[in-house]
Amino acid sequence: MERRELAKYRKLLDAKATQAGFAVRDRDRIALEPTAEECDRIAMAGERDLAVLSLNHYSGILRLIRAAWGRIEDRTYGSCLECGHDIPAARLNALPWAVYCVPCQELQDGEAGTRSQPRFDSIALAA
Repeated sequence: MERRELAKYRKLLDAKATQAGFAVRDRDRIALEPTAEECDRIAMAGERDLAVLSLNHYSGILRLIRAAWGRIEDRTYGSCLECGHDIPAARLNALPWAVYCVPCQELQDGEAGTRSQPRFDSIALAA
């Protein structure tokens, strides 16, 4: 991959990392607040659960972005980790942290049904 393309993807990854970083730093939503009303406690517990899920999601995205930065540095960025073929530009534009080409990602997604951990590499970060 050319330096110009790598610079473009690094900039895209930087922007996504900034966005995910803001979401990770917003931990106030998981704070425990006492309340006398049972209905309020239930609602706050649900909101806290959603905030924890969001925190986990964006933390996973940040791990993938850091790994992509490493692949840029070692010049393996843009190559599928499974088959070694180039990952299409359209896929990298949508998911700049992608590690698999589309056919290999589909195989990974098929295997993901047997895993207990979520696969963050196929999850897009909202613009």
